[in-house]
Amino acid sequence: MTMFELDVEQSPSRSLEFIEKKGRGHPDSLADALAEIISYCYANYCLENFGAVLHHYVDKLTLLGGEARATPGSYAQVRKFRVVLNGRFSRSFSGQEIPVLEIAREAVRDYLPLTLPLVEDSHWEIVDNTNPSAGSSAKGWHWWAPRGLEDLPDLTLRRANDTSLSIASAPRTPLEMAVLAAEQELFEGLCLAKEIGSDVKILASRRGRRLEVTACVPVLASAIGSREDYDAIKARVQHVLDEIFRKVPNVDEFALYLNTRDDVAAGDLYLLGLGTALEHGDEGVVGRGNRSNGLISTEFPMSLDAPWGKNPVYFSGRVYDGCARAVSEELWSQLGMPNSVYLASQNGRPLADPWQAVVRAPIADDVVKERALTVAEETFRRALSLDFQLADTQRRHPHLPVVKTA
Repeated sequence: MTMFELDVEQSPSRSLEFIEKKGRGHPDSLADALAEIISYCYANYCLENFGAVLHHYVDKLTLLGGEARATPGSYAQVRKFRVVLNGRFSRSFSGQEIPVLEIAREAVRDYLPLTLPLVEDSHWEIVDNTNPSAGSSAKGWHWWAPRGLEDLPDLTLRRANDTSLSIASAPRTPLEMAVLAAEQELFEGLCLAKEIGSDVKILASRRGRRLEVTACVPVLASAIGSREDYDAIKARVQHVLDEIFRKVPNVDEFALYLNTRDDVAAGDLYLLGLGTALEHGDEGVVGRGNRSNGLISTEFPMSLDAPWGKNPVYFSGRVYDGCARAVSEELWSQLGMPNSVYLASQNGRPLADPWQAVVRAPIADDVVKERALTVAEETFRRALSLDFQLADTQRRHPHLPVVKTA
């Protein structure tokens, strides 16, 4: 008997869509990425040195904004922005100290320039605000400072750390694909050319056959010397967005709004020095940005649990997020079946035995139903592995080394 249940529902008519995308330089996107990467690098260190991923989580990481002045042709930083580590790490194994802060600092140093091409080490600092205690009455006094592998019960049985829900859906709609493509094209075409920042925001609204898009795209102060230069870069941004969104099918009317806060008369233009609002006081928090499909979409059900920075061994919000996405994508890839996948955990229950595992899809044929359940379970079993979970992160961040678990 398969662990998955089928909930048969016909695909609804999708006449209304709101799709939001926070660009990779948005403070919330940066917080998500840094939390995930720091967890990955810590896991890699532990595997290389101890043969196991030690207990940790950094899914409460916060970015605190600095202070800067940006005008056409110039940028001055008054105060650094801060990467604040909130969470907990095992800081030793068998008496050997683990350089947690250095692991995190190197992870941040390696990632930020990939997203903010103008950033330098002098623009930011890292603050360790994690809980330093070695144990607790709930988990045992050696949970955070294991004496050996025998103090890691999740090596033999991975139990859910929490009661949580993860959801994934496939396929993406044409508008979702367009929003993703727009952010990617702006980054690769204009951000890496150091004309715009990566802290873009795109919100697309489709009502029937009318599509409207609002985009906020910062221009880099170093790229311009005049208002005319600013307008020329805005025109290039508009051309990129026009090219992508006018190709969305089944749309008769299209309107694009760009940098709607600009006040020409007052000289108030959307200028940034490094390309992220972090530089002048904005803040970023894990879980406030895009879902793990890269979007904030109203078209499909979604969980608000953030997988970023969670332990990939037994944190259900991290593990089941990867499993749900894998199952959903495989059902679409193998069977061409539009679907949503729900995975719910119970605190303390083995991760291999979800409390609830449901596939919602428009299936009528019994043979297809059986095939769908088989594909779902086989994919879940494969995605549950630590190898898959770590590879999932490395695919999102290909600059990271491939982690070997054995």
